[in-house]
Amino acid sequence: MPVVSLFFAILNEIGTHYRVRLALLLAASVFAGLMEITGVALIFPLIKLVSNPRVVESNAYFNWIYTTLHFTDPRHMIYFIAGVIGLVFIFKNMYMLLFQRAQLRFIKSWRDELCARIMDRYLAVPYLFHVRRSSGGMINTLNFTAYYVLNIFMMSFIMLCSHVVVAFILLGFVMVSFPVASLVAGAMLAVFTVLQVVLIRKRSMRIASLANEARAQNLMVITQAIGAVKETKSFTREGYFSAMHRHSNAQLSDFDRQALFLNIAPTYLTEIVLVFTIIVMAVLVLSQIYSPVHGITNLAILAAVAFRLAPMVNRGLYSYSQVRVSSQAASEFLAEVKLLDKQHLEDISVRPAPLSFHKQLSLQKAGFNYKKGLPALSDVTLSIKKGQFVGIVGVSGAGKTTLVDIILGLLQPTSGKYYVDDTLITGRNARALRGIIGYVSQSPCLFNATLRQNVAFGVKPEEIDDARVEAALKMARIHDFFARKKDGIRSWINDDGKNLSGGQRQRVAIARALYGNPQIIVLDEATSALDVETEHEITQVINSLKGERTIIAIAHRLSTLRECDHVIYMDSGRIVDIGTFTELNRRHKNFSRLLELSAVQ
Repeated sequence: MPVVSLFFAILNEIGTHYRVRLALLLAASVFAGLMEITGVALIFPLIKLVSNPRVVESNAYFNWIYTTLHFTDPRHMIYFIAGVIGLVFIFKNMYMLLFQRAQLRFIKSWRDELCARIMDRYLAVPYLFHVRRSSGGMINTLNFTAYYVLNIFMMSFIMLCSHVVVAFILLGFVMVSFPVASLVAGAMLAVFTVLQVVLIRKRSMRIASLANEARAQNLMVITQAIGAVKETKSFTREGYFSAMHRHSNAQLSDFDRQALFLNIAPTYLTEIVLVFTIIVMAVLVLSQIYSPVHGITNLAILAAVAFRLAPMVNRGLYSYSQVRVSSQAASEFLAEVKLLDKQHLEDISVRPAPLSFHKQLSLQKAGFNYKKGLPALSDVTLSIKKGQFVGIVGVSGAGKTTLVDIILGLLQPTSGKYYVDDTLITGRNARALRGIIGYVSQSPCLFNATLRQNVAFGVKPEEIDDARVEAALKMARIHDFFARKKDGIRSWINDDGKNLSGGQRQRVAIARALYGNPQIIVLDEATSALDVETEHEITQVINSLKGERTIIAIAHRLSTLRECDHVIYMDSGRIVDIGTFTELNRRHKNFSRLLELSAVQ
């Protein structure tokens, strides 16, 4: 998409209520151009007076100013005009500072609002959207692309428009003053500028593409080496990753060097072109003038215009190169915004009142398809009564996680129905359902913060109920461990809980699930990554909650589910059978094999 069309497409999609402010900025740039012309135009009478002071008597305008201000010496007129020129340039530059500040504030407010809008949509889109998309891509959109689109693409485009407006005003002044010379020199300038833009743009786009590939490769190496540092050191692969990083980083820095050079080059090339153009104009102008005074005056005007025009053209070309380089990111960002706008969004502005749950959860012939093809879940009918401990087992791909995601209200059945008591669960009340559920994953996400902040996940620090944190830690049987620490519940937890053991991380995750006093606890492979002894300890924690909460647990290690009331045995997206361990062992050979494998583990 052409950059102009892309700019207006982004403006129409994500900036309709910014159009007035944008129009005001462009109008301000026109005013800046008029001040540029005023400063340049005042040079003409100044030089005229310097070369012939007696002109104050022959020129009606000069004479009026001279007599009105009661000057007694032509030199006073020279000082006056020189002072006016100085004031114009002071005012113009102060104005430009305010203008630049206004542009930056405009972009900042736009970016703040846009990032908030994108973040809200990422949080409000259905869970299935996240299942199908890369979390890294969404994080990149918020952290990098939004900045790149507004601070680079949109800002550069606005700056380009400002420079073009001012440059055209200056060129218009020159055209009026020296029409023939301006046409000849303008044609030369246009040819050289277009040639320069085309050649540099082609090279810049290629370098930008190669730099993006090198950046992705460099990031992958860093992620593998540092993100998986335990494996890196365990397999003694430090040397390999060090060499890989040196190579990828050298490539990236070389492409960045070339990109920076291509950004700098237009400044010097444009100066050469402008100087050559001004020389041609000067020769053409002087060839038609026979008065030395007029010649000096016209050369001064040309020099003043060149002095103002050269940086304007350079900045314009730089802005244009920035627009071209960032246009791909802008196109991708626009596509992402349009995709998000098509999604059904949950209302995340307020937390809904928790759903009423007194009797049972029930699914009636529920099915689910992630995409066309074999369904992930088919014809599932089951009932889980309040207070029961229910286990879900089956081989990988049996549909266990999909079933749990439906129970959590994260996925809506593509067929069949899901009820809590007599309430049909839909996209409208799914968040209310999640208000009565606590969830524990296989790999809980602990972050750099205090224990109390990790347990009270997503609660402002000043709003955390420490008594509830303590109670949740006691139920998770890890309160005593932190009580012995100097900072207690304010002990610091490292990223991913790296300063905790596997069992301690899971206990903190269970405490997090219990903090909100949920009626239902869902455990998704909560013990699969633990050693047998730690798994036994976590199982005791789970069993201690039996009867107080409705517990739904997925487990590969079936020993975790020994105390459960019923086991849901699944295969190929269907419920094969529901019963106790003994009943399922007697009725299904494949289940017996799962028991044997679990016993070996």
